Amino acid sequence: MNKKTPRNEKGQAPTHGGNETAKRLGEKARDQRGGSNKKRTEERARQARGGRG
Repeated sequence: MNKKTPRNEKGQAPTHGGNETAKRLGEKARDQRGGSNKKRTEERARQARGGRG
């Protein structure tokens, strides 16, 4: 493993595309309990998918 590659809090490597980003953001939104944070995360996932769904 390249020790210079940044990792997120789960230890995952950076995403390589909008679909992967949207998938991870969707997973994060499902785990969040606060309504405002969840809405912001869901909006970021929509933007990562290019505004679709």
